[in-house]
Amino acid sequence: MTGPAPICDCCFPGQETSFVTLKNDKRRIEDVEVGDEVKVITDQLEFRYSRVYALGHKNKDRKTMFIELGTASSRIPISPRHFIKIYDNGNIIEKFAKDVKVGDTLLIDNNDQLVEEPVLEIDHVEAQGLYAPFTEEGNIIINNVVASCYAEVKSSLAHKLLSPIRGLSRYLPTPIMDLVMTPNNDGVPMVFDATLNVAHPLVAE
Repeated sequence: MTGPAPICDCCFPGQETSFVTLKNDKRRIEDVEVGDEVKVITDQLEFRYSRVYALGHKNKDRKTMFIELGTASSRIPISPRHFIKIYDNGNIIEKFAKDVKVGDTLLIDNNDQLVEEPVLEIDHVEAQGLYAPFTEEGNIIINNVVASCYAEVKSSLAHKLLSPIRGLSRYLPTPIMDLVMTPNNDGVPMVFDATLNVAHPLVAE
């Protein structure tokens, strides 16, 4: 008898459930490659396109449970301990997906207009694939919803810890960078495990 799917804490699913926005089209998250420029927001809440410098997770086979947050216009499947942007009394904060409540306000890309929409539904769904493109901006828009690139470790800290990797990705030849980013058996670059383990004492609860 097959048991329940495990819960993943780090990414978005594939199989045409998660899409990013490129300059000319949408792309399935499972088809995103290093070097692609995908839509993000800046600290000034303006849209731009940011280079994917690494794939923080890429595993096409694993089935896991995700939280699916639904607004009036968008739905985003996301792992429970992945951070998502929330509009809160005029401020932009981040919450684990598992801590989002009905009524919390997500940031939505509505045809190049950044709008706020309340969460209307929260579901738990089983989906296949684990994907986490990392952008130079540190956030990513999935299914028109603004989310962080990071899970477990607070985004600001994770982004700082990974700044050497971003720097290397700009200058090292691709074959050497591929060696640096050698993944473990689950599809996570081993250098990310080593780097983010430094922050484990500071992992958000």
